[in-house]
Amino acid sequence: MIARIPIEPEIRVGGDTGMPVTYHKPDSETAKRYQAAATDLLSFIDKVNAEGGADNQAIQPTTPPGVSACSV
Repeated sequence: MIARIPIEPEIRVGGDTGMPVTYHKPDSETAKRYQAAATDLLSFIDKVNAEGGADNQAIQPTTPPGVSACSV
């Protein structure tokens, strides 16, 4: 899990109106949680890259073509 972000109507409204909460209300608890999640994700990506990263083959789906991973 990257973050715990509560489901709030303000998030949906902001997305629907093109006014994301992280930009228009950066001091709100929700915006701070999104910002923390982004920071944590960037740190993780930097760590993976520093350790040699993952090549494209390593991150491909393991299901055969035409088969949904959800139906396995």
